[in-house]
Amino acid sequence: MTEQNAQATVRIPAQSPPDGMQHNRGADLLKFFLMPFICFWSFGFPDGIGLVAALSGFAIPAFFILSGYFVLVEHRYIRMKKLTRAIQRALLTFGLMAVCYFLLNLALLTVDGVEWMPEVIRRRTMFNFFVLNLWPFNIGANIWFIQALLYAYVILLIVNWFWGMKYYKLIMAASMIFMLLAGELAGVIGFRIYDYTYIPGGFLTRALPYVLLGRFLREKTEWLKTVKGWVYVLVFVLGAGLAFGEIYWLVRIGKLVYQGHMMGFGVMAAAVCGWAVSRPQMKRTFFSSQGGKYAKRIYALANPVYYGMLLLTSLALPQFYGIAARFAGIIVYGVCLLLCGAITLVKKGVFRILS
Repeated sequence: MTEQNAQATVRIPAQSPPDGMQHNRGADLLKFFLMPFICFWSFGFPDGIGLVAALSGFAIPAFFILSGYFVLVEHRYIRMKKLTRAIQRALLTFGLMAVCYFLLNLALLTVDGVEWMPEVIRRRTMFNFFVLNLWPFNIGANIWFIQALLYAYVILLIVNWFWGMKYYKLIMAASMIFMLLAGELAGVIGFRIYDYTYIPGGFLTRALPYVLLGRFLREKTEWLKTVKGWVYVLVFVLGAGLAFGEIYWLVRIGKLVYQGHMMGFGVMAAAVCGWAVSRPQMKRTFFSSQGGKYAKRIYALANPVYYGMLLLTSLALPQFYGIAARFAGIIVYGVCLLLCGAITLVKKGVFRILS
């Protein structure tokens, strides 16, 4: 055997992809299965008492956690690049959605003859929108999610630039405490800043602490792989029980503040995300490979589909308006899923034609 042939027979060991380049199928699978809960939380679920819709609020912090898991990788240079790309994507998505929602609201308000401009240009309204992520119109309330995520990415880019990510656990703990004290516990501690008795949402009271929790789960991935599946189920159930107790306390005592978030939601989100990120190499399926893409499309389509459905039934099929409103969460998710499938088929067809 010649030296050249001997070298040809040597197998080069496969190298692991760089940090941040691995594809986590478990996390993408979770993204797909979180979307119906987003629709139930936003548009309701016909269980009679609203409990399913209320408990579905865990899906929001779960998405923030997954965002932090994918973006806040270990290597500082790669993390900087991923944060920059994430900011660009979030800014583009936010801009497109804001323009579309504004034009849709403008058309409907003009038809109704509503004087909306004086209210929108008030300083308090502008502060609520740009700082607290409160959309000033009826249609498009879900835009706060991408706006809060955008702000959190910008903050973390600055922190990363000044080598502050080594203190991320301290930032996570501080933002978690602020989230609770200025949010659902604001009525208990008597929180008040100017005329605000609680902070209604935004990057400080939602996105930032959970995005950093995603970084923590990424750091503990190897340990999470050793945790039994039933432990995640147990923690999720305990979190649901905690959220139910908080909602009961809110209704009976009236001290808690419900802003779409409860402490139990965070426990539930941590449980499902911990299970998902601990299974990066699960079997490849359609849902585990396309889950992230479908989740983004459903997020963008959900609000227009909801209001379009209500408008259509109220004008053309008024006898079905009550049914549509009652089953809105299920209907919106189903319609969005069909639209996403159609988009996928069209993209494949166009790709085949161009190739």
